[in-house]
Amino acid sequence: MKEALDPPGYQRPVEGAGGDVKRALQELRDAIASGDKDRIRDALQKLKDAMNKYNGQAETLTAKKDDPRKRAILNDAIENLKDKVHQVRALQQHPEDKERIKQVMDSVDDSIDFFFDAAKRSKDDDMLKGVAIANNLFATLGALGDDDMDLGDLLNAAGQLGNLLRGLVQDTTGAARRLGANPEDLTEAAQAALELDELLCSLEGRPNPHPFSRPNIGKAPPLVSEEPIEVFTPAPDTHFTKIDLNTASTFEDVTAAVAYQIHEEARGISSAADLIAVELANLAAAARAGNRSDLLRAARAAAAHMNAYCAQLLALANKIPGNTPQERRLKEALYRSAGGLKDMATQLKILAAVKAASIENSKDADGTLISVTRNIGDMMKQGLTSMQICQSTLRLRAPAVKK
Repeated sequence: MKEALDPPGYQRPVEGAGGDVKRALQELRDAIASGDKDRIRDALQKLKDAMNKYNGQAETLTAKKDDPRKRAILNDAIENLKDKVHQVRALQQHPEDKERIKQVMDSVDDSIDFFFDAAKRSKDDDMLKGVAIANNLFATLGALGDDDMDLGDLLNAAGQLGNLLRGLVQDTTGAARRLGANPEDLTEAAQAALELDELLCSLEGRPNPHPFSRPNIGKAPPLVSEEPIEVFTPAPDTHFTKIDLNTASTFEDVTAAVAYQIHEEARGISSAADLIAVELANLAAAARAGNRSDLLRAARAAAAHMNAYCAQLLALANKIPGNTPQERRLKEALYRSAGGLKDMATQLKILAAVKAASIENSKDADGTLISVTRNIGDMMKQGLTSMQICQSTLRLRAPAVKK
């Protein structure tokens, strides 16, 4: 329709590249309908290539804008588009996850349309849109009840925190002077205190009563990890039983299916994750054989490896500077996966002990065990996806876990 209504406009580089993305999305829809994983993976590659081309054209168009405010709007839209490219790249490792692929496809479509809209809007259009957003925000805040947290509550809490942090900063600088150290060489916590103090003073329109020099934190860590890439030999496929998780119903089958899924997803990403898969496979085999001691041993080993994997996730998260929205989302995803898996490791040990204590008649514990095991599989998938994005886009790798 665009081509028929405005042939010259459709040939403009950005709009033409946008049309290529739309066609790549349709190819991906057809591939998903076919159910062929190789075809889905190829379609994802084509979509990624089309999006990279589109992003390049979008950056060229943005650089030509004279108005710095318009460039800022378009650059935000481009950052969103780049984030979608990372998501598409990660999904190439999981062509079977059709629901997640469809979600990302919808967001890609929306992002392309958003950039088109932002690029074509006039200054007056931008102003009207900004006013509309502001009105919606005020309407939302006005609908808050007395029991809801509002902006005033947040500022009061920030003020209390600021007073506390000011004291900490004073103690820190005083201690530094007493020890003969440079008061400017403060910790990152002190830097956060100073920044919060500055923000509160600016919001309240008053001078900062405690002006301090900014601490010397040093340069941000490099994005490229200097540590050697972890090389490991995955467990043999013969150790696992290939069971479809969608059709598994018993604890033994669900655990075996989750173990196989983690083993497949961990290839080339994390040896710690593969060790979890090995112990879950052992757990399934012990439960199937009714072996009490092996069941307890496998559950404890799986929990230990899960804790080691959590440490790996946290170490990787701490390497990410968090300078961009994508980096901040990656950090949050890694922290969330580590926290969830740590809790599930404890649950697995406790529930396995309950099952082992009454292994002849342990069906009552199986329902909760099945739920926990499925959750472990989901959380492991999230963690491995985040790790894979770090390795392929930021080139960051967590330290290897000693076996």
